[in-house]
Amino acid sequence: MKTEKFSLITRDFLIKNFNSDFVLKDNHKEFKEKINERRNSLNKSRHNPKNIIMWEDHGLIKDNRKDNETWKKYSFTESVWIDLIKKLKRYGLHRQTILPIKQMLCEVEDKAKICEFTLLDFYIKQILVEKKQVFIITDNRGKAFIITKDLLATAEQLSGYEYEDMLRVNLTSLVKQLAEELIIEVE
Repeated sequence: MKTEKFSLITRDFLIKNFNSDFVLKDNHKEFKEKINERRNSLNKSRHNPKNIIMWEDHGLIKDNRKDNETWKKYSFTESVWIDLIKKLKRYGLHRQTILPIKQMLCEVEDKAKICEFTLLDFYIKQILVEKKQVFIITDNRGKAFIITKDLLATAEQLSGYEYEDMLRVNLTSLVKQLAEELIIEVE
């Protein structure tokens, strides 16, 4: 996938809003704590426990229990990630394709050490607080990026832009649906 154009379009947005504001400062500590608090059990009617165990074995998600003694609980962000895995699998992506996406979402360390999926948390904030439309775009090799609708439109208007075979997942609808189900409210 030719991601250079998307990278250039999103670079300034991420430097200004993600790197300097969300990651390096404690401005959003309350938001980060809220969406990373492990208090949700998975809905067994939506998620097969066998899949969850298999995804844990493959490194897609963590078993966050201490000594396997309690019920598994997930944060809002982890629940979004699990729903995203399920959606990507439904489109035929293999775990070796999904692992690089996870790495992208986790590669930047949060200064406050609250977030595991720092980039995903940032875009969840863009969706729930800033009311942005956000997409994850990937190819079948796991080259992926996250982009807002506005920046996507800008990239598509560049001269020489070519539409390639890519999967575009509407992260906004996934997050909003889960926020309603788990009754999470943010300011």
